[in-house]
Amino acid sequence: MNYIARNYSPTRMMLLFVMLGMLAACAGEENMANGMAEEVTVKLRAGTRATGDDALIRDDDDRFGSLIVYAFGEKGEFLARYPFTPEGGTVNTYVTPAFNCGINVKKLLAIANYAAYEDLKEQLKEGLPEAAVKAIVANAEGKTALGAGNILMTGEATGFTFKEGIGEDEHIVVDLSLKRLAARVDVFVFKTKGWDADVKVTKVEFYGGVKNTTLNYEKDKVDLPGTLKFDAVNTFTPEAGDTPSLETFEGDNALLWQLDEFLRGRFYTYRTVQEQTSDNVPALAVTVKVDDNIEKTYTAAIAGKDDAGKVTLDAGNVYQVCAILTKAGLVIEMQVADWEQAPEYNLNFDYPTYENPLKPWGATVEQPYEQPTVFYNPDGSSLEGTFRFSFTLTGPDKQAWQATLLDATTDDFTVEVYQDGNKIDNPTASPQPFEIRVKALKPRNVGKTVKLGIAFTPSWEPQSSSLLMINGHSDALPWKGSTDPTIIVIKQTERPTD
Repeated sequence: MNYIARNYSPTRMMLLFVMLGMLAACAGEENMANGMAEEVTVKLRAGTRATGDDALIRDDDDRFGSLIVYAFGEKGEFLARYPFTPEGGTVNTYVTPAFNCGINVKKLLAIANYAAYEDLKEQLKEGLPEAAVKAIVANAEGKTALGAGNILMTGEATGFTFKEGIGEDEHIVVDLSLKRLAARVDVFVFKTKGWDADVKVTKVEFYGGVKNTTLNYEKDKVDLPGTLKFDAVNTFTPEAGDTPSLETFEGDNALLWQLDEFLRGRFYTYRTVQEQTSDNVPALAVTVKVDDNIEKTYTAAIAGKDDAGKVTLDAGNVYQVCAILTKAGLVIEMQVADWEQAPEYNLNFDYPTYENPLKPWGATVEQPYEQPTVFYNPDGSSLEGTFRFSFTLTGPDKQAWQATLLDATTDDFTVEVYQDGNKIDNPTASPQPFEIRVKALKPRNVGKTVKLGIAFTPSWEPQSSSLLMINGHSDALPWKGSTDPTIIVIKQTERPTD
């Protein structure tokens, strides 16, 4: 199933054209004699709307109601400070009044929406060098809630030169691009194929949102404050009468899942980097009502990981989260879009079709299943002591998966996949059932446990890997000895004696 998202034309959404020209004002006879004026007209024209098809601007989160500009010298020393307040409220296009600037200016640093944060207004004083400005933590105590209308943005302009002898009617143009210090999380919710019940979202909650940030946006990321201030929770609740039944997520619908028609929550956060086990890891809780009767809440962490495996929400990105509700739980996958340069996406967003839970191979016993056990057998050709599971994964076509053992070394246990009696090293989707064999390799490991999971790599996000739910769901775990719906715990026992 292919979903073709809207083609967003690459644009620069935050352009500040700084028009610098020499005015006739002079400070003394020497400057007049050189034909140089000390007053420089600086005009900031902000254009924040994209000119192409439907950019990723929502709820006017491209606008600002205040702007402050710092001028620095060659070594980052303070030269001047210029605060501005656009007339008529927030704007996405603005031309400042003229302000004075000296010829020794080497950098302009602009900060938009600074006045929305009381502590930031107090900290952005005269005389601060560049390093001090960038080290400032805005909203350090987290007193101001972050939303679409108060996103902090920064931008720098360098590489320009004011030369003596420039005529008063001449000017240079400097481009300064404002970058958002925040990220946005858009949540689109569907129900899985085959679920015939009427499912309506009553509430979506976002955990792990960050309310404070530094002003240093360099090397494509924002420095983190020493102490992050987290929102307790951000909640989206549909208005009365605006709770449509969830659409089924399946190929024949030909849905463009990023359409706002399917949006069930929009949230903002400043940059965060969290361990997957952290209490503040970014996560969603989706509460639904099934058939206007049963209310259930599904929770899952947002699966955005950096190179170190930490959950990261970076500044300047829109995280488009597809949340698919199944009877067994919540499946979260995510596409990242650049807020300023939204490309075209060709998404293959088919979640695997498979059997949950795993069943004992060839068994006819009913749930709940006893904890699976293995024992060491020196006869490698014998299946005695091996625990065998039955597993079926039928789609999407060519979907790869891997049986994986966790919390154990390959010297202690092994897992193999078979089909029709033949070993399969790289299993893919098939209408025929697979046999998963777990075997103990050492006799001295009696009492030791090993965790079995089934990993798959989404075709829409080939850089990540996820575990399938193979042990029912959190409300009904069919395998005894296991507490996680993605894990089955296997225990090694003594080899029976004759």
